[in-house]
Amino acid sequence: LRADVRVGQAARAASPVALPHRLSRLVVPPGEVVQRAVGYEFETGWLVADRTPIEVWRLSGARGTPPLPRPLAKKELVYGGDGFKVEADEAAGGKAELEFIVHPPVEASALGRDTLYERMVGMTLLGARLLRAAANREGAALMFDQVTGNRDDRKFAIWPNDEELKAGPQVTAGITLGKVQQLGRRQAGGEELPAAFSATVAAMGNLRENVAAVTATLPPQLAPGSPELHSLLGLVAAYMEAGETAVFYPKQITDRVLLARTDFATLFKMLPKNEQDWFRKTPRDFVALALVSAQLGDHDPNKQVITKVWTDENMTDRHPVGPTRERWLWFMTQGYDLLSSLHYRELASSYADRPEEARLGTELESLGEMGARTEEVGAARQQGGIFELRSAALSRTKLPLLQWEPFTAQVMRYLIALENGAG
Repeated sequence: LRADVRVGQAARAASPVALPHRLSRLVVPPGEVVQRAVGYEFETGWLVADRTPIEVWRLSGARGTPPLPRPLAKKELVYGGDGFKVEADEAAGGKAELEFIVHPPVEASALGRDTLYERMVGMTLLGARLLRAAANREGAALMFDQVTGNRDDRKFAIWPNDEELKAGPQVTAGITLGKVQQLGRRQAGGEELPAAFSATVAAMGNLRENVAAVTATLPPQLAPGSPELHSLLGLVAAYMEAGETAVFYPKQITDRVLLARTDFATLFKMLPKNEQDWFRKTPRDFVALALVSAQLGDHDPNKQVITKVWTDENMTDRHPVGPTRERWLWFMTQGYDLLSSLHYRELASSYADRPEEARLGTELESLGEMGARTEEVGAARQQGGIFELRSAALSRTKLPLLQWEPFTAQVMRYLIALENGAG
């Protein structure tokens, strides 16, 4: 275990946590409060499969060609750790890959930071054992029991694909709508989003400028618009702008900015009452503001939000998905998110005569899949939407194992500063 301990010590040295655990638990910065628990995921690209079919074939004494290992289903458990787990995630070609997940999520607070650190050290040590077992295998599979020492884990075969166990990080957190427009800005104390989310920083900066120019045209009783309105217009503009680019699956349009797991109809209800009332009565105003905020060369309201989804991995054909821009924005003001996977699953029976509509419950995947679920966030315990930062997926940024823990700590500090800072 000496190699594993050295990796753990290296992770500790790289960590911004300077105080011993017991002391740091007693030091809580003034004004810092618990907000929604934050979840972290690390998609590794290391393939995993179940060897059970091969073992059954071998024990049966059958002859001929053995069966192939079984690809694991999405979210199938591979390992349950202390405060974290390893699951299977979908990979290209019907395969599955390892995904490390902080579980359960951690509260964004000083105490939560310590808990997160402890969990990440455990996750790092498991990763170190994986790396050691994978050394010099030159692409050959390793049996997971070589890592855990548990004979039952021999069922899992793992194929490494790099020497540093690199992973694309994703973060899910509750954020009050008015604070969304600040994502990417440096916060009090100099806290910044990690470099893995540089695409988010750049995109949110552009959206702030676009939306500020558009909201200057609001009627006097609404001008200059609330922070919540600026954030909402920025988000829908980002979706429509990204929807102009060809993607492999609809969720990919959110890679540059934010994936809203809470649906947009619920986010609309987070606007101040006077803005909600105005746009419910004059939804055309909201449609017009949103379209112009997106700065699309073609503002065609009859164009679908997601214009080009490849029908296969070879990119031989593509098709539009979901509602038109106008219908999406208009219905949002009336309490419905037509770009929500939950909406389509709940109303699937009503699309019996339109199978192309019914299938959207699957195609839209995580978009708005939490429906009206919100979280209490920040010192004022406001209702915030649940969002997922995914820019690393688009930029293909992958963090080596020893950078996972510092990354989680930096994100945690940033989110606490975002919710509890001024503005």
